Amino acid sequence: MSGVRTGVIAGAVASAVVFGAAWAVATAQEPRAGIVTALAGQAEIYHASLPDSAPLALRDDVYVRDRIQTHEESVVRLLLGGKAAVTVRELSVLTITEDPNQSRVHGGKVALRINKALMRPGDVVEIYTPDASIGVRGSLVVVEVEGSVDAPQSHVTAVEASLPILVAPRADPTRTTPLNPNEAVTVAGPRHAAKAGPVHRVAPDQARRAVEMAALPPHARQISEREVIHRERAEAAPHVARPMWGRRPRTRQ
Repeated sequence: MSGVRTGVIAGAVASAVVFGAAWAVATAQEPRAGIVTALAGQAEIYHASLPDSAPLALRDDVYVRDRIQTHEESVVRLLLGGKAAVTVRELSVLTITEDPNQSRVHGGKVALRINKALMRPGDVVEIYTPDASIGVRGSLVVVEVEGSVDAPQSHVTAVEASLPILVAPRADPTRTTPLNPNEAVTVAGPRHAAKAGPVHRVAPDQARRAVEMAALPPHARQISEREVIHRERAEAAPHVARPMWGRRPRTRQ
């Protein structure tokens, strides 16, 4: 799994969720990683440079080392670098890491969609769980991690895959298992002894569940990701000063 990398980390409230962004843009505080494009319910954001949390809002900019925590019956979607959309389900905690090349899913559920049209040759997004690594290129993948620290299980479902999703046990990253659309695999066991099971076709009810996990609820407030991508690309052009069009960090009053 070579090339330009970034990563995703998801988990329940008790275990941190980390998302590493490879296309962060530098700011006076921390490098900017992306923007909140959808929100249903409530969530908190903790900025590394500020002492207090603040309610997360639509259009908020997010930065390296920010931590986002969703409440019950709440969903947040971030667009990172104009290429990767990560949907974080309820009762999850997401932290944007300093290292854009590494991420870990400690537990919980994350859906990741990559816009293949904006990926360069060799670009790959890598998701790391306690026992598996997943290479994603122009795809929609759902990752669920359950079990204990000593006996984790990582369930990987390829909802869409313009190129195969590559899944490997952390103990042997060269032993990859390709996933095509509507295929799934489970990696089980501690990191030093994890093994991938057989690939199986996803049953219709499982496919519907995976699609629902990646979807937003009807009452979610959202902005156009296409508009965001257009702005991100324009602002990344050479010799163009980047305006801060998102919302800046806020402290709780």
